[in-house]
Amino acid sequence: MGKEDRVAICLAVAISLFPVSVPVSNAATMYSTSFESPEFNIGVLPQGEWAVVGDGSAEIQRDVVVEGTQALEIGASTVVDASLAGFFKDSVNVIWLDAWTQVTPQESFPDLEIVGSGSSLVHFNTNGISCLDGDGAGGGQWKNTGVSVSPGQWIKITIRQDYALQTWDCYVNGILNPDVKGLGFKDNISFLSGFKSASNPDSPSYLDLFRVSTVPPGFIYPSGRLSFFEFSTVWKETRPETPYVSDPSTFFKYYFSTDDNVSLDDLLYLIEKDVTQENETNFQ
Repeated sequence: MGKEDRVAICLAVAISLFPVSVPVSNAATMYSTSFESPEFNIGVLPQGEWAVVGDGSAEIQRDVVVEGTQALEIGASTVVDASLAGFFKDSVNVIWLDAWTQVTPQESFPDLEIVGSGSSLVHFNTNGISCLDGDGAGGGQWKNTGVSVSPGQWIKITIRQDYALQTWDCYVNGILNPDVKGLGFKDNISFLSGFKSASNPDSPSYLDLFRVSTVPPGFIYPSGRLSFFEFSTVWKETRPETPYVSDPSTFFKYYFSTDDNVSLDDLLYLIEKDVTQENETNFQ
């Protein structure tokens, strides 16, 4: 069994995931929060699953938010930890993490030994947001996403964790740079157990709209094609006066492209097409 993995968003530090051996189902599972009431009240942590690790302070506040009325402020030199033990099981291989964060970039990279064990690390650097291509043994090389960040700017980080392959991808504001696709885990990590976020020594960081799920975020689908095996569908045109009543004369069968892929364009074609007679169409 691998080490514990905890997702961490840090102000100029990193995002890391830690595992826990908790049984889980294969059904879609999600933990999400926007730090709103009644789960969270204005004031300091601990609240909900979130707590401060060691010294420092963090609080729910209303002055700096992405959406809604509240967000988490992580004080300078502070680490917060959210326990997600029990949300995801050891049968889940792919996990998606979404979070909006506001971070003041730093010039130097964090000491990997001080950061501790984890899978994925994202660093808000003055030369651009960077991700660690880990070696599985606690080290690795930093890869630049090509995205710069300014103080006071909200950035959306999306991470895809593959615990079976021990690789991860990092999307910044919905864009995946090929240089930060298929990166290696920092350590030998097998399961997700929580999230950890650390701020830099000079200024606070902010976190909002946090989500961890077995389901990809919505922006993933429009840019790709959904795979189906020998996919075909039957479309039925119903008469207004007798909705949902079967009529063999109003069934139309369509076969999709032989590459077993159905694109958004394919589906829109079927939705928009004026079907007046039986017709079989191959989509290339």
